[in-house]
Amino acid sequence: ILRPDVSIITTITGAHIGEFGSLAAIPVAKGEILEGLHDDGIAIVHHDIAGMEGIAGRAPGQVVTFGRDAAADVHPDDVAIDSGARATITVDGITAVLPRPGLHQVDNAMAALAAADAVGVPRADALRGLSQAGVSRWRMEVATAPTGVVVVNDAYNANPQSVLAALDTVAAMGCEGRRWAVLGFMAELGEETGPGHRQVGAHAAALGVDELVVVEARAGGIADGAREAGFTGRIRTAEDAGVAGAIVAEEATGGDVVLVKGSRSAGLEVVAQVLLEVSA
Repeated sequence: ILRPDVSIITTITGAHIGEFGSLAAIPVAKGEILEGLHDDGIAIVHHDIAGMEGIAGRAPGQVVTFGRDAAADVHPDDVAIDSGARATITVDGITAVLPRPGLHQVDNAMAALAAADAVGVPRADALRGLSQAGVSRWRMEVATAPTGVVVVNDAYNANPQSVLAALDTVAAMGCEGRRWAVLGFMAELGEETGPGHRQVGAHAAALGVDELVVVEARAGGIADGAREAGFTGRIRTAEDAGVAGAIVAEEATGGDVVLVKGSRSAGLEVVAQVLLEVSA
C-alpha cells in the first residue's frame, strides 16, 4: 500500500508474542517495515538493542542508529534526571526537558530526533518540540491528589519491559512516604505469560517497593514472582480495578507515590481516577 521514506524500529520485545507465536517471529515481522522502504529511504533503528543489526541489514538504503550509547549516530551528549525522574537531555549544546518521567523516554526522544533529522527539521526546532511534545493520556501521567498522594498513571498498556521501566521510574522519583505498585494483567504474551508476570514481581521486590497490589487472578504471577524474590513489603490482591482503587484510596497517605499499570484490558485507569478524586 505504502513505501515509507522513513521507518523507525524502537525496540524488540516479546510484547505481542501471543499474536506472533514466538519470540523469534517478532524481529522477523518488525524487519518488514524496513524492507518496505523506498530504495533511498532511511531506516532508523535502536543502536542499544541486541539483535537490531540483523534487522537493519534488511533495509535497502541508509541506516541511522539512535540510542543512549555514544556510538549511536544520534545520541545525547548528557542526560540528567531530576527528583521527579524527568530527564533533561543535551544534544549539540542544546538542552530539552522531556515531558514525561523515565530514563526510557530518552530512547524515545532520540528516535524522534533521528526522524526529525531525516526529514530536514533543524536540530534546535526538533529539541524545542521534544520539550513541548504532547503525549496521549494514561502514559506516565503524574498528578498529585488532594491527599498529597502522587499518582503515576501508566495504565494505557503494559508488557514486561514497559512495566520494568515504569517501576524503575518510580524508584527514581523522590518519595517522602511509601512506594506503591498497582499492577494488572499483561495481555498477548502467549507462552511468556507466566514468566513475564513473575519477572515483573521479582523486579518490584528487587527495587524495594513497599506496597504491591495485584489486580485480578490472571495477574497472580506478579505476586508469585515477588514472593519468590523475597519481597519484604506487603502484597495484596484485588479482584478488579475498583477494589484495587478502594484499597489504595483508604491506605495511601500524603507523600506516597503510586504507580498504576496494566494492559488496556485491565482498565486500571479507574484506580488513578479514584485516587485523584479522594478529598484531603
